[in-house]
Amino acid sequence: MQSRFAASLVIGLLVVGCSGGGSEETPVYDAEGDAAVDETETGASDSGGADESSAETASDSDAEDVATSDTVDDGADEAGADAVDVGDDVETDGDAVGTGDVAVEGGDGGSFPAACSWCHGDRASGNPAPPRSATGETATSARGVGAHAKHLSASAWRHEIVCTDCHAVPTDLMHGDGKADLKWSARAGAITYASLTCRGSTCHGAKLLPPPTSVAVAREPVWNVVDGTYSKCGTSCHSNPPAGWHTPATACDGCHADVVDSYDPVTMATTWKDASRHVNGVVDVVGGKTCTSCHGDATTKNPAPPRGSKGETLTTDRAVGAHAKHLGASTWRRDIACDDCHPIPSWTLHSNAKTDLLWGTLTRSDGAAPKFDPLTSTCAGQYCHGATLLPASAGGTTRREPVFNQVDGTFSACGESCHTNPPGGTHPNSTACPTCHGTVIATYDPTTKAATWKDRSKHIDGEVVLNCTSCHGVPGGSEAPPNGTKGETLTSQKAVGAHQAHLASSTWHRDVLCADCHTKPTSVLHMNGVAELTWSAVSAADGAAPAYGATTATCSGVYCHGSTLAAAAPGGTTRRQPVWTTVDGTYDGCGTSCHTNPPGGWHSSSMKCPTCHTSIKTYDPVTKTATWKDRTLHVNGKVDAYDMGDCMLCHEDMF
Repeated sequence: MQSRFAASLVIGLLVVGCSGGGSEETPVYDAEGDAAVDETETGASDSGGADESSAETASDSDAEDVATSDTVDDGADEAGADAVDVGDDVETDGDAVGTGDVAVEGGDGGSFPAACSWCHGDRASGNPAPPRSATGETATSARGVGAHAKHLSASAWRHEIVCTDCHAVPTDLMHGDGKADLKWSARAGAITYASLTCRGSTCHGAKLLPPPTSVAVAREPVWNVVDGTYSKCGTSCHSNPPAGWHTPATACDGCHADVVDSYDPVTMATTWKDASRHVNGVVDVVGGKTCTSCHGDATTKNPAPPRGSKGETLTTDRAVGAHAKHLGASTWRRDIACDDCHPIPSWTLHSNAKTDLLWGTLTRSDGAAPKFDPLTSTCAGQYCHGATLLPASAGGTTRREPVFNQVDGTFSACGESCHTNPPGGTHPNSTACPTCHGTVIATYDPTTKAATWKDRSKHIDGEVVLNCTSCHGVPGGSEAPPNGTKGETLTSQKAVGAHQAHLASSTWHRDVLCADCHTKPTSVLHMNGVAELTWSAVSAADGAAPAYGATTATCSGVYCHGSTLAAAAPGGTTRRQPVWTTVDGTYDGCGTSCHTNPPGGWHSSSMKCPTCHTSIKTYDPVTKTATWKDRTLHVNGKVDAYDMGDCMLCHEDMF
């Protein structure tokens, strides 16, 4: 019987497209499976045996190619009906079953339809899927039946499944060899099948997010268990909502509106807009989603938690923490935006169950290197929390490493969080904040630590806006003290001293500039608590070697005070080492400070000043008063005099 069934399959393959019983020509096959050409009409005998004379009518030239019964079935003695007899299951009406079905002529004029449903499934309806199996099983507990009908039945909640969704459908009859040659389809995924269990099936959620630890999902269905265990909403392919990076919202229609109409998280009952798009190999997510679709407040369109992406609402929850505290309106700092702390994702790939925290530009200002410790929820190194500011003043405290989910004000108290008031280190020891930060702060009370603000948007904005008068001098006026960096105002104080005496307009010398005495800093890095005095070109002119004695506040070797001039004339006095804090005129008297009149040494003792120094108009040696033709040429770094090559300038009375 087995050999005859195999022979019928071979014949079925070779006569694809032939008609059913009553055909005018019945091909005869040789041992190689080739049909012999016979131009003589033949027919099937009523007895079911082939008419032996039909074979004999073949031409002599083709006689050797005519097949006998032995070429079909080694167990048959003669060509005839027994060669294709497949038993009692064969239909005997002699007609082909179904359009396009392949029929093979039986020995008694019946036919064998080569349709899938002829061997398994329902012959009457033409449904090829079991029950019935190829060996006749009908129970779902049988492996040959299993969940075939369960998969292929109509559904109200998923795409209508066809055979090829799970496995390839054979295109020939060679699979009828007693083995299940199962080739998974691309849609089914990388499935492994063992012990009646499917693993790795895309249709059963293998590629979906894992469920929460408190929920079990049945993603490895047992093929012959069809009681609904592996098709329950929320407990089979995925939980509701899925875990991992998926939003915890149970309003499925929010993101899957093209598929789901409504979903009840309590009863897990769903109404569908288009069930054919569920379990169809594509995750359908509608467009138009915004940040608030997953976190924040959709009503106010504020994307910052609360709500967290898993529904968190408490500030003690790390997903919520100090988000609102940062973004709330403030009376003492600039309003903070999300991207001040971290960039805003422009795609949904950040939904990956991880907090992909990239720091924003503001947090990294001034060379800050921010970081976050997820174990303690602690931020450190942020510009915004004073990481780049000076250390606390003596006895003061700063809290520069805020805990993100502690929002009781501990990390935003004025004078106790980012910096002390005043800051320590090289910062001026003054609590008069408006003196230096007048564009930002209007008033500050060091006792109550209360401040009023001129422009709070400049506080914590990534830059400290200062100029020279922010720390010393008079804002809007002179850069030179008073005031000193610590509020000094007296000339007897070294921070003030003779600054203004030098810079005041004069009738007898060029107006002195700050840079005539010392170079001017171009950054605030000189704010280190030490007076770093770098002498300028004018103060060191003509080979002078200026120096300053901090203990006595005395300058020496300065060109401007006559250090390179001739010695005093006999009986005269010079004061070339001025005390910086003495500004009573002692060190700027004409003829008694830088040089005598006339100077001593090699200098002429009889010549009148205007004779050689055209910058002078007149000079009275008795009153030591002068009128000036061009005072800017006096104390300007060089000696302006006539060419000494003209002897008559000095010796005209000798000729």
